[in-house]
Amino acid sequence: MALNRAWGEVKNRSYLKNQLVALGMIFLCGALALLSLMLTAANKLWIPTWQWLGGVQWWLNLLMFKLAAVPISILALFLVYWLLPTARFRRLAWRRRPSSWG
Repeated sequence: MALNRAWGEVKNRSYLKNQLVALGMIFLCGALALLSLMLTAANKLWIPTWQWLGGVQWWLNLLMFKLAAVPISILALFLVYWLLPTARFRRLAWRRRPSSWG
């Protein structure tokens, strides 16, 4: 409801629908956090098997962690701002074709 207020939407969901959306978001974001944790744990087990890398292992481990965590965090934020508000958005203004194009 706070996102609705921030974007000027006056209509809110019913209580039951709001609770169902919140429950779904809990499961979605929890699954994304679990996926990030699993990828990090697999990375910690997989990288040390490459003995020939030497000192590069630490940097590769950090890189793989970032490559797993950043897109998952972006997806979680996208889900929050896409599913929680009841406001429906029109196409972005910059994607509209100018009338001078014919």
